[in-house]
Amino acid sequence: MDKRKCVNGHFFNLEKFEICPICGGKVAEEPSGKVIWEPLPPKEKPDAEEATPGDLPEKRVAEGNPEQGKRKKRWGIFQLEPTQKHKEPETDKREELSIEPSETVEEKRADNENEKRREGVDIKPAGEPETGKNDSSETLSAAIAGTRAGSISALPKTQKYYEYEDHIPPVGWLVCVAGAYTGQTFECRSGNNRIGRNVDFEINLEKEPTVSREAHAILIYEPRQRKFFLKSGTGSGLVYLNDNLVMQPQELHGYDRIAVEKAEFVFVPLCGEQFTWDDYLAKN
Repeated sequence: MDKRKCVNGHFFNLEKFEICPICGGKVAEEPSGKVIWEPLPPKEKPDAEEATPGDLPEKRVAEGNPEQGKRKKRWGIFQLEPTQKHKEPETDKREELSIEPSETVEEKRADNENEKRREGVDIKPAGEPETGKNDSSETLSAAIAGTRAGSISALPKTQKYYEYEDHIPPVGWLVCVAGAYTGQTFECRSGNNRIGRNVDFEINLEKEPTVSREAHAILIYEPRQRKFFLKSGTGSGLVYLNDNLVMQPQELHGYDRIAVEKAEFVFVPLCGEQFTWDDYLAKN
């Protein structure tokens, strides 16, 4: 092997190539005609101990490591580790705070009252509820007083045809002979007497589960003609008068039998051709 060097410093085998296969340059020769062949000197590695941090790779360690910033030789290179952060000596903050006794509730209340007196605000004794100018009841009363509502009386209660002071006299009775109210009587009044399980009805049968919650039947007393009538109500149940189904209003007579599902009654009239409350209430 005839190793030569080209003009650009590349070495190649002259036996195989006439010129440098890398750059195409000719063989370099000295004036004397000798071929120059000088191998490149090996690259010197810097001494690890004399190297500067800029020439060597650095590896940063996570912050918080107390050894950060110290140099440590490992495998011929330096590795920078985090230095210890400067920490101030811990002091008990409770010693620095000056604890002063807080004001009592009475002292604060006295200070507030003094300020109010200076401002000319009326002070009420403790324990008495304060009523401000924005009290809802006083504001509402003042608003009502400024309108005509105060001069208008409330609507009177609707009076029955027969009504004497605090009670309404009966015009007849229904006597229960079958069902949950057997042996009990129910007063019938002038006008409409609704029969059902609603507590607002005139004849309330809430203990009888077979009776409709709505008006199952309606018993009517007409004071001008002094007659009684029976008709079916708005409920879904059926009404029978003397075992006959009631489809239209029918006139009632004394001791007629009324069946409302499983409850059965006997009708006992008081008012009629022989008696009326008109004569007695007019005298009283």
